[in-house]
Amino acid sequence: MEVSAKVKGLDKLKARAQRMPKTVRRRMTEAAKTNARLLKEAATRDAPELTGELKLTIRYYAVNGSNGLIWRVVAGNVRDEEGLTRARWQEFGTIDQPANPFFFSNYRIMKPRFSARMSRAMRKGMKEAKA
Repeated sequence: MEVSAKVKGLDKLKARAQRMPKTVRRRMTEAAKTNARLLKEAATRDAPELTGELKLTIRYYAVNGSNGLIWRVVAGNVRDEEGLTRARWQEFGTIDQPANPFFFSNYRIMKPRFSARMSRAMRKGMKEAKA
C-alpha cells in the first residue's frame, strides 16, 4: 500500500527545481523528508500489533529522480496466502474482519500540516537566498 501525491507536470516541477536556489531546494527537501518521517511514525504507532510484522514493513524513501522533493511512505510487504499485502486488509477491512485504519487516517489528518511545512520551507529558503 502506497501513499504518494500525484504530481501533474512532473517534468515542469523537475525543471523548476533545477532553477530553484540551492537554499530553497535544501529547505524543501528537508521538509518533505520530515513529512514522510512523521507519517511513518504515526502509521507505525497506530498499526495493529497482532504479530508486529506490519509495523516493521512501514518505511519511507525518496522517489528516484525527484531530487529529494518527493518521498513515498509504504506499508506492507507481508503477503497472505494469495500473494496480496495484508496492510490493505488491515486498513480497509474484509467481509470477515473490520477495518483497522492506521495509514490513510493519519495522512488525512496530517496533510494540512504537510502543506504548511512545505510552504514555510519555501519562504525561509527564499529569504535565505535573498540575504
